[in-house]
Amino acid sequence: MNTHPLRDIATRGQVFTPAPIVERMLGLIRNRGRVLEPACGDGAFMTRIPPHYPDVVAIEIDPAHCPDGALNADFFTY
Repeated sequence: MNTHPLRDIATRGQVFTPAPIVERMLGLIRNRGRVLEPACGDGAFMTRIPPHYPDVVAIEIDPAHCPDGALNADFFTY
């Protein structure tokens, strides 16, 4: 959850999605198009996207939380 000191919602405005909610949301996907995750945080969605989605772009502006495989950039300049 949001108990890590760098995950301070009040200071940084970051909210990290719990794994059970990620799993539930990914279970609702019905198409097989490209995936763009504009604020991937610690990669909760990115790391659980099914393997039949080979075209995933994940972006995170905060280098403290940018997971491997994600672009550390501002989504608005992508």
